[in-house]
This record gives sequence, C-alpha cells and structure tokens, in this order.
Amino acid sequence: MTVHLFTYGTLTFPEVMQAVTGQHFPATDAWLPGYERFCLVEQLYPGIIKTGQQSTLGRIYFDIDPISLHRLDYFEGDLYSRQAVTVVLPEHSTIYADTYVVPLSQINQLSHRSWNAEQFRTSHLPQFLVQVHAWMDDYSLSPSPAADEQDTWDLEP
Repeated sequence: MTVHLFTYGTLTFPEVMQAVTGQHFPATDAWLPGYERFCLVEQLYPGIIKTGQQSTLGRIYFDIDPISLHRLDYFEGDLYSRQAVTVVLPEHSTIYADTYVVPLSQINQLSHRSWNAEQFRTSHLPQFLVQVHAWMDDYSLSPSPAADEQDTWDLEP
C-alpha cells in the first residue's frame, strides 16, 4: 500500500527526497492548513505544529512505497510523529496525506524563527546533501531504526 506524503522542509527539495529514498516520486506544491512551520533550535531544518491559525506551503509526493516510507521514518527519527492530515492542492481540491509533525512533548525543540527554503537552498543544501547521502549509505532495513544514530545538522556559527 502506498501513501501520499506532505513535506514542508528539506524534503521539499527533490534531490533530498531522492537521497533519502533512492526514488523519484510525482509531486506538486500544496498547502497544509492549520499548521505553522518553525526552525528547530540550532538546526538547519524545520518542524511544524498544529496551531489552527496559519497554513504551511510545502510539497506533496504521491504514492510513496512502504520501503521508501520506512527510509523516511528513519531519516526523520524520533523528533517527529508521522500523522495523517488533509492537504490542499493547487486546484483547491483536498487529499489525505501523511506528514511529520513535532509532537507537543517535543515543542521545546522549536524556535520562534520561521524557516526559509530559499535561504536553506543557497546557504546549506549542497553540504546537507553530502551529509544525507553519507548517513543514508549506512541505512539498513532494521525493524526499528535507532534515531540516536542520526547525525544532527547544526547551524554554522
């Protein structure tokens, strides 16, 4: 069974999605109503929380296979919880998808800064891709990937 996946941070870049999954998936821009995106404390990547007030622009990937989804769960680690949400497509129709949300128990990991995709692309994407490729090279299909094995990508001083 496949799922659709709404992404809002580093995975919105097709090259990051390909580095994590080894696959190319059909995708389009989409909106997630009721969720706000913030930078994580001292990290290059964001998280979202349900606020009910804002909408988050992102990218939805269609028909993610179970192996790729397992790789994505490994990549996201314990900081995020994969949840089902309703996403708005460009033609204003809606579709169900999964997304990675920062649970309330981890809300202290979020800063008050918004995440900027263009700034990430120009300042950090090439280095981030090198780190993702190296980390995913060590991936194995274990029943429960250990999140503590994941490197973090700290902001440069």
